[in-house]
Order: sequence, then structure tokens, then C-alpha cells
Amino acid sequence: MNNIVFMHLDSTNSEMHLNMKKQVLVQNYLFGICLSGSSKVQVNTKTYSIQKNTALIILPNSTVITKEVSKDYTGLFIVINKEGSRAIALFENTPYYKYIYANPVAQLSEEKGSIIKTYLELIHKLIESEEKHISTDIVLNLLISACELELGGLYLKEQSSFTAEMNHPHFSLFRNFLNSIIKNHKKEKEVAFYAEQNKMSRRYFSQIIKEVSGQSPKQWINLEVLQTSKYLLRNSKLSIVEIAKELDFTHASAFGSFFKAQMEITPTEYREKQKLSRIDEVINTQFINHSIEDSEILNRFLTYNPYLDKTE
Repeated sequence: MNNIVFMHLDSTNSEMHLNMKKQVLVQNYLFGICLSGSSKVQVNTKTYSIQKNTALIILPNSTVITKEVSKDYTGLFIVINKEGSRAIALFENTPYYKYIYANPVAQLSEEKGSIIKTYLELIHKLIESEEKHISTDIVLNLLISACELELGGLYLKEQSSFTAEMNHPHFSLFRNFLNSIIKNHKKEKEVAFYAEQNKMSRRYFSQIIKEVSGQSPKQWINLEVLQTSKYLLRNSKLSIVEIAKELDFTHASAFGSFFKAQMEITPTEYREKQKLSRIDEVINTQFINHSIEDSEILNRFLTYNPYLDKTE
């Protein structure tokens, strides 16, 4: 069974202030929308301005820092435990996932924002209802899946650059590049390696990837190395020296310099912070049982999702 929690946040909520300006590791899948006011949130290495009808999708193993919150801020969010999310398991190693990870925010229109708000309010009412019956869990499962699909569709439509990427004549090259990074990033961190795989000069290869994705090849490589670094720091007992060796850095100091350039803190500081500030500690007493395992709607969507690399 999977666990979920519904959160109605405003500027007075303890959830908004408990970790204000502190780095928090999000181990779950979080999505929702700002209803009013504004805030500034750093997700991984980028800071985003949030306002009314801004959709936010936070994927597992992201780091979040809430930097500012206006007095009139309100928002509705759903948090779903990573282990129970079939969607995450199916598209974790695809360009779609990587793009969402790198671009977690999308500004929706008033009408589209209202649609997502209605879905989230219905989910909340169903969770809070005392008149539950044998089909309540099934209805909740399908309603949450429908909300995910609606938000995902609206999100990608608003992210017009991704539609342009998909239609770009070199999109398949970009997709293959991301898959190659996943396989080779521990040993191969230079753009020249990936350019040579595609029989291109480094300069031309960089130009194409930047044109397709909006980010340079080096930025994509660094993102994957950073993700693996954070995973090892959180979940392994390896020393900093051993992690540096695992990721094929010449020295622990080189790994430390890389990590600090990306995260603005040292690997040791990051590891210590994760012991103290996990989002699970804030919400684990509020979970209710929820499963999307039986949702064929989600499975069919993913089956026909054009962004998925079915060869993997």
C-alpha cells in the first residue's frame, strides 16, 4: 500500500515555517498549485518565483529551500510516497522525468488552475469524509490518478519548449544522450566523450543539445553526477573519499569542489543536514493509506506516452 497526505498550506502553517530557509530533502512525489499570494522556492540548484496558478511538481530526491512566503500565500498539495508510485517507477530513467526534474514549475492559466484546484479539493473532501465505504479507496485512487494526468498534460502543454524539443529533428539524439549519461556518468564527465559517441565535434554536439533542451551538455552531466552524489551521501555508509573514488574524481577535494559549486554546501554538510531535515518527519503522522497499483488509466497513459523510451 502507498501513503499520501493532502496539504492546504498558507503563510501561517507550521509546515511553511518549520524549514524556512533550510534545505529539505523531499523523498516523495509532491504536486500541487498556488492559489494566492507568492513565494520563492529553490528546487535543487535553481530558484523559482511562485504566484497564483503556478503548478509545482517535485520529484523524489529533490532538495527544496523555501526562501520567501507572502502573508497572503495559500496552496494545495498532494504528497505521495515514492515506493508506491507506479508512475515514478516507470518513467524515472526517461527524458520526460529528467525534464520535469530540471523544470519543476509551470505557470497555468486561470481556467486550467481552477481545474486543478477542483481536483485537489475533491480529493481532500474524499479523504476527510466520514462516510467511507468499500469502494472509497478505489474512487480515491482513480481521482488522484486523474488529477496527476490532468496536471501532467497541462504542465507539458504550458512548457511549450518541451513540445518544441519533442518535435525537434535532433530530439532522439538528446534522448539517447540522457540515457548515455545515466549509464556512463560515473566514469565519463566530459562532453567530448558523448560527442564522440555520436560522431560529432564537441562544439557542434553542444550546440545541438543546447538548442533542443535549453541546457548545455555539461549541465545535464553535472545534474546526473549530482543526483548520484546526493544518493550516496544520503543512503550509503561510504566515506567522502570513497564516494569520490566511486564517482571517479581524482581526489576527494575535487569531488568536494564540484559538489559545493552545485549545492553551495560541502558534501559533509549535506550529509549532516539530511539527518536533521527530512520532509517525512513533518508529514509521516498525517498519512492515510492509498494505492494506485490497480489504476489501469495510469498504465495506459504511460504505455502511450511518446516521451517514454520503450527500448530501455
